[in-house]
Amino acid sequence: MPVRLGADVFTEQEISEDKIVKLSKTMTAFRNLIEVHEVISYKAYATSAMREALNGKEVIDRVFKESGVKIHIIDGETEAKVI
Repeated sequence: MPVRLGADVFTEQEISEDKIVKLSKTMTAFRNLIEVHEVISYKAYATSAMREALNGKEVIDRVFKESGVKIHIIDGETEAKVI
């Protein structure tokens, strides 16, 4: 479930409140699907936009608090392997 954060980061160097809310809602929906389908293991990744955002760590912490989904910020090499 990609959430496009790049436009904010590349122009403002931070993820906007609007995008944070959308990300949190998306991760909450993701969490609900995980529970409904009784998923045993999952990974949620953030890529270049989150790596470069000045507020990336705060966004990750907030989304975890609101949704219960732990997002892992991955490096470019891992991103290339996953994609």
